[in-house]
Amino acid sequence: MLIVADGSDVSDLVPDEDSRVTLVTLKDSPATLGDKRNVACDLVDTPIIVHWDDDDWSAPGRVSDQVARLQDSGKQVTGYRSMLFTNGAAWWKYEGYPGFAFGTSLCYFRDWWKVHPFPSVNHASDVCFANGALQADQMISVPAHGRMVARDHRAITNQIRLHGRDENQTWRRAARAEAPLAFEWDGPT
Repeated sequence: MLIVADGSDVSDLVPDEDSRVTLVTLKDSPATLGDKRNVACDLVDTPIIVHWDDDDWSAPGRVSDQVARLQDSGKQVTGYRSMLFTNGAAWWKYEGYPGFAFGTSLCYFRDWWKVHPFPSVNHASDVCFANGALQADQMISVPAHGRMVARDHRAITNQIRLHGRDENQTWRRAARAEAPLAFEWDGPT
């Protein structure tokens, strides 16, 4: 696992002497989020790259599920189009359209990324990356089915402002009971 820290010291978050984890702290941070993603992808030498946001939850088996989908489909990129979001107090489910995938859930072949790197933008570089794969017919997206729960960031979870609305076409209120049994929330409520 590779952790790329953008300037701050996060060594206290990495278990001591865990050979499975490589921590890289950038001294000269790239200008955009897309550039930072490209730096991280360039630093790994694995054939498959999986996004894993630090404040989202992934179930055991998430990675093997996505790798199997890549291998079985012959596509280059996969991700989850529907999943739960929470801030600890409220729960929402986003039902995405086929071909859409949340950036936090992306899994892809590194060779695909080499030819199609993330654009040098701060907002939605992951969405642009996924859309490029969709346009090239190289994206497979499926519902998460309890394999991920994402943290609901009021300002940035999605361009759709879901707060203050009960429902709309893609977001719906959900119950805590829809969360996977193994999910534990340790964030603020």
